[in-house]
Amino acid sequence: MKKLTASIALVDSVLLGGAWIPVLAAGGVRSETIQPAQIVPATVVAIAEAQAANGTGTNSRPDNAQDAAKPAPASGPATAATPATSPREQQSSTGLPVVTVTAHGFAVENFKLPAVDTVITSSDLSELQNTEIRGAMDLVPGVTYTQSQQAGLSFISIRGISQNRNTTSPVVTRLDGVNEIDPEQFNQATYDIDKIQVIKGPEGALYGSDAVAGAILVDTKNPTNYFTGYARVGEGDFGQRTAAFGVGGPIINDALQFRLAGQYTSNDGFFRNVTLQQNENPQERSAARLKLHWLPAENLTLDLSSSYERTLGTANFFHYTPAILTPNGFLAPGVAPFDFSNIDANQVSRTFYNNNLGGDDYRLHQDSLKATYDGLSFARLEWTGAYDDLSELTLADEFPYTASTTRNTIIGPVDGTQTQYFSIRAWTGEVRLTSKLNAVPRLHWLFGLYYSYVDRFISSTTGTDNGLGIIPLFLVPQFNSPANPTGSFLADDNHNYTKSVLGNIGYDLPLGFSIDLADRWDKVDKNQFVSIFNTAGVPGAINRGTFQRQSPRATLQWLPTEGMPLYGHLSLYATYGEGFRAGGFNQNGVGAAAAAIGLSGVGDRIEEEIARTAEVGFKSRWLDDRLEVDGDVYRIRDTNQPFFVFVGAVGAQILINIDQARMHGGDLSVRGQAFSDPTWGSLSLYASGNYNKNYITQYRLNPADVGNNLPQAPVFLWQAGFAYQRHLFDNNVVGPVSLFTRWDFSGRRREAWDADNSSFQKGYTTLDLHFGFKGERVSLMASILNLTDEKYNEEFVEGGFTEPALPRSAMVTLTMNFGE
Repeated sequence: MKKLTASIALVDSVLLGGAWIPVLAAGGVRSETIQPAQIVPATVVAIAEAQAANGTGTNSRPDNAQDAAKPAPASGPATAATPATSPREQQSSTGLPVVTVTAHGFAVENFKLPAVDTVITSSDLSELQNTEIRGAMDLVPGVTYTQSQQAGLSFISIRGISQNRNTTSPVVTRLDGVNEIDPEQFNQATYDIDKIQVIKGPEGALYGSDAVAGAILVDTKNPTNYFTGYARVGEGDFGQRTAAFGVGGPIINDALQFRLAGQYTSNDGFFRNVTLQQNENPQERSAARLKLHWLPAENLTLDLSSSYERTLGTANFFHYTPAILTPNGFLAPGVAPFDFSNIDANQVSRTFYNNNLGGDDYRLHQDSLKATYDGLSFARLEWTGAYDDLSELTLADEFPYTASTTRNTIIGPVDGTQTQYFSIRAWTGEVRLTSKLNAVPRLHWLFGLYYSYVDRFISSTTGTDNGLGIIPLFLVPQFNSPANPTGSFLADDNHNYTKSVLGNIGYDLPLGFSIDLADRWDKVDKNQFVSIFNTAGVPGAINRGTFQRQSPRATLQWLPTEGMPLYGHLSLYATYGEGFRAGGFNQNGVGAAAAAIGLSGVGDRIEEEIARTAEVGFKSRWLDDRLEVDGDVYRIRDTNQPFFVFVGAVGAQILINIDQARMHGGDLSVRGQAFSDPTWGSLSLYASGNYNKNYITQYRLNPADVGNNLPQAPVFLWQAGFAYQRHLFDNNVVGPVSLFTRWDFSGRRREAWDADNSSFQKGYTTLDLHFGFKGERVSLMASILNLTDEKYNEEFVEGGFTEPALPRSAMVTLTMNFGE
């Protein structure tokens, strides 16, 4: 890979020959320990792994300590090999591992958690050689994840409730107990992870506005009172390189511990730009994190975390399918070089012709402090505060992304340039009071307060391409630039305030029944200050909006008690909940831009989304805990789901509300241990599927779309796979060594990308293969992603914009563990 040598901070020095060449600071690392263990299946539906804080354990309901301590198998995804001694994933005597979860605020075996949940452990991530969140999300049933356009942009969809550009996510993501304040944080580097918990269904009662479809809880590895560490290096095709490390231990025994970790990854790019004779999408990423755990007084602990990440690369890897190109990638002559009948989500090209490579500079910094006081007899008190600072600047060729410079056509000037810049600073705080085990028999409760302030600036521009490169734009346009004059400039500064009150109370009823009631009230005040330089709308305008709503949830669960039939084998639950995603504003003036292309009725205000979900499910375990079968059915009534439309002529990114939609379907997952034998090794298997019938029932913008499928909501998703491990030998240097292999299949069927259902994406199946030697101290692993080199588009945007998914790639990594 050519060494990237120019920082985006020195943007004036990197505009050479129409290409913007970024660079990267050294950094990063990551890894998890790999220990020999009995193989357990790669999972499927389920788990929200978490630690019972300070002994606040609970069973189905937190009053039965004896039952809570009973081993139960995990029903979580993708664990092909898990240490049997893990404090949160203990191996049951005959079957699958035990996982304790706290997704609903109380520690409980995941078998007894009344929700569809999935956990990805550090062992999973090690086996996947995973450095991005994508690999983890591919293991979660009923979830789609799209990473597109630039480093910080990704979309997640759960049960048909989806995410779009410039909207908040339909799921709340918490990193070490801190809510992420913008979707741009979700695609950050994945390193030194202890576990990732994914809970599906409305979780706003505990996690707040935006948890309309679920919650994702990410826990990184904590400091320890003994020295431990690991180091990992890897190399692959396409110039892939990775290095990671983690080290921790005591600074003051039993009083102050630390954990320092980091990761560096790079690649030369996976696609070829024929016009520029270089790769289209090279990238370098570095990240580091420091955590301190301090016990300054009895019953008081302080946890401090500070992290930084930077990614440098290029942006906007799109094709425009209606464009008619010459053989060498220029836009065809004439004023109408377009075939608007050629709009196809299945038209895939890995070759690019854009004459501007562009650039991408993504930066993320977070500081957080958590204080826990455990001196109360009846409850545990926790306070968490955080400061976030993130920004991203992207420079890119404008549609239709050809070798041509700016020219006029029947739809106006095309093949110009575009930039987007956003900068976010946020302060958040949360306090929770959680009841202790058996403080009041058969009763548990949780109450809390939350506050956040977010200052978010965004500017989006287009410009004339004179073949002299792209000028980075931040707060002010450059209309008179001789090299790259600004054509359109849309910018606004947003000041958003969130205040929340939350509570949860549960009680154990006779005969194994229990009831849980949770509620949360969120008030979100949004203030948009439009730039005085805006070229559309009303320059200098001020828009204000308040979005507030309760997010209630009620759950009834039945767990057979000791002496009853099916005791320890079955859990049944029924849940009703409402989720709320705050509305907001389009960039001022995009409504007029939409009207200019025939999208009348589009406004600058985006209404709040409300999802009402009813769900019935079961979890079961059989054959001495060697087999788990879980399932659920659900119905969702969704109001005002936001949908994205792009107006390429002015670079306008427009959000539209789909008034009403319905989704109903279900999940089914099976995982089991086929055999575990000292001679033949261990084999585990898993399979899962999600069926999601979804359709629009009201859409005032275009009533003809009623009955169509929702965007980004596949009708069927499935996963299946197996893992095999066999002990080979023992060695005094590397410890026990095992042969290991893991195969992960996944597929999706019938996915629309727009409300018009203009082009359905055909079904496709991918296969990831992982194999190698796993040792207690040293492991050598190889991974081949997309083994069959399946060609499909990562994203399709209404109008004919496509971005191809990554091709087959391979990597080999060497990991050394030191007490992990």
